[in-house]
Amino acid sequence: MERSNLKNIIGIFVLIVLCFAAYWPLHGAGFIWDDDLWLTNNDIVHHWSGLWDIWLVPESSVQYYPLTSTFFLLEYKIWALAAEPYHLLNIALQILNAILLWRLLYVLKLRSAWLAAVIFAIHPMQVDTVGWVVEQKNLISGALYFCAALSWLRFRDFDSGTSSVQTIAPRPLWRFYILATVLFLLAILAKSFVCTLPAALLIIAWWKTGYILRRDILPLVPWFLAALLIAPLTNAMERATGTAFEFSFAQHMIIMGKDLWFYVLKFIWPHPLLEIYSRWDTAHFSMMDWIYPVAALAAPVVLWSMRDKIGRGPAAAVAYYMVTLSPALGFLAFYGSTMTFVADHYFYLPIIGLTLLVVEPFVRLLNRITQQRTAAAIQFNKGFHPTGRTVVATTVFSVVLLIPLGITTYAQSSIYSPPVGIWLNVIKYNPACWIAPEQAGAYYYGIGDDKNAYIYFRNAYDMTDGHEPSVDVNLGDLYSDQFNRNPTIAVNYYSQALEDDPYQPGVIVKLVHCYEVLGNLQQAAVDLQKGLKEYPKSATLHFEWGYLLWIGGYYADAAEEFKQVIEYEPDNVLGMYNLALLMEHLNKTREAQDYYQRALELSPNFGLGHYDYGRFLLARGQANEAVEELQKAITVAQEEKVPVLEAKALVVQAQAYDALKLTAEAMQERTMIQRLGFPVPTKPMPISPLLRNP
Repeated sequence: MERSNLKNIIGIFVLIVLCFAAYWPLHGAGFIWDDDLWLTNNDIVHHWSGLWDIWLVPESSVQYYPLTSTFFLLEYKIWALAAEPYHLLNIALQILNAILLWRLLYVLKLRSAWLAAVIFAIHPMQVDTVGWVVEQKNLISGALYFCAALSWLRFRDFDSGTSSVQTIAPRPLWRFYILATVLFLLAILAKSFVCTLPAALLIIAWWKTGYILRRDILPLVPWFLAALLIAPLTNAMERATGTAFEFSFAQHMIIMGKDLWFYVLKFIWPHPLLEIYSRWDTAHFSMMDWIYPVAALAAPVVLWSMRDKIGRGPAAAVAYYMVTLSPALGFLAFYGSTMTFVADHYFYLPIIGLTLLVVEPFVRLLNRITQQRTAAAIQFNKGFHPTGRTVVATTVFSVVLLIPLGITTYAQSSIYSPPVGIWLNVIKYNPACWIAPEQAGAYYYGIGDDKNAYIYFRNAYDMTDGHEPSVDVNLGDLYSDQFNRNPTIAVNYYSQALEDDPYQPGVIVKLVHCYEVLGNLQQAAVDLQKGLKEYPKSATLHFEWGYLLWIGGYYADAAEEFKQVIEYEPDNVLGMYNLALLMEHLNKTREAQDYYQRALELSPNFGLGHYDYGRFLLARGQANEAVEELQKAITVAQEEKVPVLEAKALVVQAQAYDALKLTAEAMQERTMIQRLGFPVPTKPMPISPLLRNP
């Protein structure tokens, strides 16, 4: 085995060991924050039919990152909602990205390539990305980002001694260009934050040649256009409005400056690391705050002016850091900036610039010192090899640097297990953040600790003066759940939430449920009608109104409401299933069978649907088909891969399977008796009650 291959194998092995050691506590972490919106409660990543919405209906997702959502769908199909595999996959993706970065920096002939890649891999600020399941979008887009850059470097050969692509055989070069372009498009479809890659490649071109020529820019024009098309779509979907985002030019500049220096300081001293940092107080900026943007903008200018003395590398590293971080510097108003202007996961790629700015000069200095000392030793016949001494010095430096980084990363990773730890950490260091107690309350509520849930929810309520709808809804859920004990109090919280934010059809439904428990169906009907007047295309509200009409005995009207449900949400399985039950009740056999079949096509693992369709077929004498559907119902129940609501209903009803099977077999005999002309008594089977949205 060649020496270089052995070094690469050892380097990869050490990198893998360091990553798993540093991030190992994450294997026991769970889901946090908006993991529910992206994965755990997101139906479009639970069914293959969701691929249509993922790619072609942008508004169906929190953000239009279709490639990431597709990955979540594939992962859900493999291990459902077991949290550990998602975290282990994130660690593996982080290792892959570090190896790709190592290769990229090696191709660029940076002496600190391996060390910089390991720092990128295990710096404590990367825990936010690796430990948060949703931030798999950072990891997937990062892998494609590095692959696109590597392919671009194959296309744009800086070692050829010229910037002209015409001096090199066009076929292999353009093949790599096409590959790089496809990879870049996939990267921004995983997360649009990587839209700065073409600008980063121009920085590399300037660093390597000292110029940015037209022949460097023209091939990247399609990349810039793609970024300009996709990135604004993401921003439009997540764009936040209101006085909290109305800043003057001066405020924008100060926010930018403070953001840039924040990451520099956290890179050097990563403590404390929080899920949510304090938001800059934009109302009280002073003239002294101009130091931040002035110093930030002066840094690359000063380094550029010194390029003849220190080289172009430092200026390029700082420029890369600033350009790559630019989408998160406060000029775009998105939901996250309602709470903070900075976040560790924004720093995932920009950290490379700061790492190289610090590590590359130091490694070069070590090389120069060791080579000078070795040259002197050789002169005196002491026989030291220059490369060996350089490796020893670099290794010592790496160990001294990486051990504390790894320990800090391990400690930060430990905060994520259990998930409430990250919010208790925020409460400790950023006590003014109301999101932290709210999320802590949600954790305790999820594990059934209603006492602690109430304490944290109430803390968040007091911090927001009762005017944060999500907190009101959480308290309403707490009271309506225990409970059917205090639905009256739940009504007050839900009403307050709707007063502060009327566009919450789901909260209207919860309010209606409370009125039903209180026996006040009239008020429930009034609220639903009011909601439908405001949101006539809300499938959720039509669903509830249909259910209420069913309870009242207005079956035909209820059926019309469920038809509205599937008009506005064609993939609403429960809406389709309930419509089948209603059609059956109205003796519209053909329509009932059609809706049963459509529901089961949308959700083949819908156990209760198979059960009721089997019952439906059995009642109509189709015994063989009935037994087939009932067997599917039992198979689904045994696999236990159905939602809780379906499983509970299925377990109860599927117990009758044996009796129904005997009935089905008896149906064959009955057919024979009927052929002989003997009367056969029949007893209609009861139709199941409608299912409600969970």
